[in-house]
Amino acid sequence: MDKKQKKIVLALGLVAALVLVLVVAGLGYRKLSSLYAERQNSGTETVSVSTEPSDSSESSDSSKPSDSSDSSQTAEPSGGEESQESSESSETTESSEEPELSEPVDVAQNIAPDFKMLNMDGEEVRLSDFWGKPIVLNFWATWCGPCKMEMPYIDEAYQQYGDDVVFLLVNLTDGSRDTVESATAFVEKEGYSFPIYFDVEYDGVYTYGINAIPTTYFIDENGVLYDTQIGSMTHNMLNQKIEELLN
Repeated sequence: MDKKQKKIVLALGLVAALVLVLVVAGLGYRKLSSLYAERQNSGTETVSVSTEPSDSSESSDSSKPSDSSDSSQTAEPSGGEESQESSESSETTESSEEPELSEPVDVAQNIAPDFKMLNMDGEEVRLSDFWGKPIVLNFWATWCGPCKMEMPYIDEAYQQYGDDVVFLLVNLTDGSRDTVESATAFVEKEGYSFPIYFDVEYDGVYTYGINAIPTTYFIDENGVLYDTQIGSMTHNMLNQKIEELLN
C-alpha cells in the first residue's frame, strides 16, 4: 500500500470516527431533552376524575348525610307486579334527576359558583359561608399522586397565610376510593395542619365541572374568581398566586 492509499484509508477512518461521535452526541442530547421536558411538566401533572361517586349504601362513611331518594332506590318493596312497576317508575324518575357535569368554571364568570360540603365535624357548610377573606379552593383525593406532590407546599402556605386566607381543601369523597375516615387518616398521618372538607355528594365536582385533579381556584374576599390552576403547583407558583390574591 503506497502513501496515497494510506492517506485515503486514514481519512476514511477519521470520517467514520467523526460520524460515530456525532451519532452518540445526538442520542445523548435527545435523552437530556426528554428528561428536561419531563421535569418541566411535573409541575402541571393531573389525574382524571370519575364523575360517578359510589352508592352511599356501599360506603362506610358514617358522616355522610342520608338521602331519602337513595333509600327509596335501595329498598325492596314487597307485593305483586304493581309494587315492582311502581319501584321501577320511581327509579327511572330518580335516575333522570342526577346532575349533569358542568363545563369547567372559568374565571371570566366572575362570581365563584356556590356548593355544599361537609367539614371535619360532619356539619354541612357552603363555599359562600367563607366570603369575607380570600379563598384557596383545592379539589384533591388521596389516590391522586400530583395532589400529594403539592400538599406539603399547601401546608406551608396555610401556616404562613392561614390568618389572612381561607384554605378549602375539598376531598372527592366518593365513598369507595376515599371516605371521610380514610381522607382524615391520610392528613393526620402526613402531619398536615390545614383542615379538610368532604364533597360526599360530588356537589363541588358537578358545579365546577372537575374532570382532573388537582384543580385549584383562587377567589377574592368578595367571592370573585381571580385565577385557576389545573395540575399540581410548585412552592413558588402557589405563593405567587396567593400574594397576587392578597394584593
